[in-house]
Amino acid sequence: MTTTFDAQPLTSLPTGIPTLPTGTFLLPISTPSVAPNSCLENPAQSGAWSCAIAQDLPYQIMIMGIPATDDLSNNEIDLAWSNSSMNFVPYGAQPPILNQARVLKLVNDSNYPQRGPAWFFQTPYNKLVVLPEAVLSPSAGKRSTINYGRDSESTSRKGIAQPGERPWFCYWNGTLLEAFIYVNQTSIAGSQSLSMSSATATATTGAYNQAQSATSTYASSVPTGGVQSNSYSSGPTADPSWPQLYPKVLKIEERRVPIGDQNISPYCIQNYVNADGTYQPILNSTNQPVTIFLNETEPTTVEPLTSKRTLFASLEERGGDLFERQSSSTCGCVWLAQ
Repeated sequence: MTTTFDAQPLTSLPTGIPTLPTGTFLLPISTPSVAPNSCLENPAQSGAWSCAIAQDLPYQIMIMGIPATDDLSNNEIDLAWSNSSMNFVPYGAQPPILNQARVLKLVNDSNYPQRGPAWFFQTPYNKLVVLPEAVLSPSAGKRSTINYGRDSESTSRKGIAQPGERPWFCYWNGTLLEAFIYVNQTSIAGSQSLSMSSATATATTGAYNQAQSATSTYASSVPTGGVQSNSYSSGPTADPSWPQLYPKVLKIEERRVPIGDQNISPYCIQNYVNADGTYQPILNSTNQPVTIFLNETEPTTVEPLTSKRTLFASLEERGGDLFERQSSSTCGCVWLAQ
């Protein structure tokens, strides 16, 4: 297997490269193209890592031009809910949300050089997976079957956590998030979305409104012991008059990577969904949140690895460090919108 980082920075603007489309667009990434299951040592905990994102979520991408000293980094990206007042909790993996816009750099994807130049960013972020209570029952002796409530009345309607339920919020802090926008490749779904926008808006808005009426107030859990939780309160408020799908082929990747002393082990906190849709951590006998610490398999090893060097250095600072590529045998997720 080739041991090289996925992104190879370009030193000059390719001739004839098209302008990157800017604006706000829908980004449906519910079905992953790579979804490994080798993230946890204990099979009873395997559901705590997931790449399956609930369908019809109001998830969007925003691309904005910015002033820059060169043409290789004059755009930025934001990934967010299309409505900042998300007031329901969908089961499954939550889509990647950025806490601030990130600058895009023009690169080649070494895994897919045939796709041509791509606008790219990488950043650490806190991945969140929400599970029905039974999936991580402490007494579970075998791997649970996971459907996140889509086919079961007992685990909620439309995959949404209901009042009285006790879901697990599983945090994977420090997960590496990357995105590639292949500027020379037009998305088939995106190119068709203009003619289908009315039908898409009707279907998606219907699912969103149904979920909105089920519960309310999406807030973050409060973990203890110095670990950090993820918050889904960021992102601009937008009227759900749904925009088009993004018109370029786009790849989003998550992966667990070794980061030395900065590593934070994954964990799950159990919450109770109140009658009004708000939720709060369930406390144990010592008034601490009920928490399960997960037995993570070793993240992808690197060859070579400079001592205790953070993996989240900027493109300019990588200085020849070599890292293993994402594959179906490592812990991560890949979504391809095309």
